[in-house]
Amino acid sequence: MRIVHISDCFSPRTGGIETQVGDLAATQAAAGDDVHVFTATPGRVQGWVENWRGVRIHRMDARLLGVPINPLAPPAME
Repeated sequence: MRIVHISDCFSPRTGGIETQVGDLAATQAAAGDDVHVFTATPGRVQGWVENWRGVRIHRMDARLLGVPINPLAPPAME
């Protein structure tokens, strides 16, 4: 099954949402699901897709004011 999580905050930020989405996604991937997380949290390279614990992370940050937002992300996810 393909599962997509959309979360403004994700690793490497730490907190409740980041931990819960990360653990849920990793558990689903370990069960054999095709799991993706779209996030506005910056990673090493903007727009880069990384594999984390079997989960594909799509970084869609806009580097605005140091907060995880990207007003242009919705069209990019289509």
